[in-house]
Amino acid sequence: MKKGAGRSFITNTLLIVFSLFFALTVFEVLLRIAENVLPDLKNKLVIGWKGNCLKGEQNQLGFRGRSISYTKDDLVVLLVGDSYVQAGHYPFACMPETVLEYYLNGGLQTDFQTPEDANAQSALCTKLYAADRNKHHVKVFSVGADGYGQDQEYIGIIEYFETYKANMTLLWFTPTNDIWNNLFPTHFPGNKDGTPKPTFILKGNTLIYPDEALRTGRPFLRLIELYNRIFLKYKDKTWETHYLPKPYEPLTNYHDSDSIIKYDFPETENLTTEKSHIAITLTPRSERMNYGIRLTNRLIKEIESLTVKNGSKFVTFWDETDWGTRKNAFWYYISNDASELVFKSNGKYYKSSKHQYDQNISDVFSDIKHYRIDIKEKNWFKSHDNPHLSLKALDECMHKLADKILRDIPAKYHLSSKKTIDKE
Repeated sequence: MKKGAGRSFITNTLLIVFSLFFALTVFEVLLRIAENVLPDLKNKLVIGWKGNCLKGEQNQLGFRGRSISYTKDDLVVLLVGDSYVQAGHYPFACMPETVLEYYLNGGLQTDFQTPEDANAQSALCTKLYAADRNKHHVKVFSVGADGYGQDQEYIGIIEYFETYKANMTLLWFTPTNDIWNNLFPTHFPGNKDGTPKPTFILKGNTLIYPDEALRTGRPFLRLIELYNRIFLKYKDKTWETHYLPKPYEPLTNYHDSDSIIKYDFPETENLTTEKSHIAITLTPRSERMNYGIRLTNRLIKEIESLTVKNGSKFVTFWDETDWGTRKNAFWYYISNDASELVFKSNGKYYKSSKHQYDQNISDVFSDIKHYRIDIKEKNWFKSHDNPHLSLKALDECMHKLADKILRDIPAKYHLSSKKTIDKE
């Protein structure tokens, strides 16, 4: 090779490398500019999400909730969870943080009728729970969003403690979806990849986060986010192949036809992978559910350790309702039957039981302080299509929760003058 040809090759190679570097740098800069001009683009790039709510209803961390503000003498409670905490199905004035704060400050429970109009609901909640808020010395703030499992809750709590304090942290566990929320790298629906999210894996008893850069925030380069968003890692099938044990195996035939309940599960309920609200009831427990329970237990313990290190007490709780009141819903069939029931769907047979559900929850909370809040309100669901708590059930839940933890709230923080609110 001639000397001049060798130099030309090196020059051309360097030119290509620098051109590529320049192009990537320009693309990175454009992505950063674009996400500031177009906030929706940022939401599409980031692995994970926060509350999809009005700007005026966001706290400083981007979650739905009141502004995080307290004095050095206030006792601060952090309420953590998923859609039950974000409560987008309620007016802003009716959020759980507001109701719980009222009862933790010694408020009295009042019977009320829930109006159908959202504005009337907001006015009712303002009157019920916020009339004396300027006197409250126990403050409650929210970290949570629709579809959160303990993985994203953990990351949200890390962010919270970087700036704020909490004397007590309450984690609202949702049995029917938190386990599979922790298992998969994308959100609902179950029959296809949803929005990508941070997801941990469990090796032995050790939590491992495949992308350490995302453990406490975003990676430095937006190009990495774009790559992660588009390519293989954050797809359910790839995750199953690399990290998840075998799912539940349904029966292909079942001879006792009299005991079979034919039920058309929605396409979004993927019983094949257990990315489903029904999965926690399937029996016998699969290897995948067993792993999901261990993973969830470990995540909650990691959250507990984090909160304790930041000077906070920690309790987790869940609400238990009467499934038998939701006629024709899946839960209605297994609500009052201790035996196994068999459901037929898409030519396959699935065994399900309330006993298995209870056992799975018990194992999730092994060695963890927790409260079960039994809801007696018969009309506990917002609607037959929306299984979130109704306003009256939420009031009952927060009142009972406050009663359980008030022993940890010094009496000096309670409202000194209580008054009964007129019923309307």
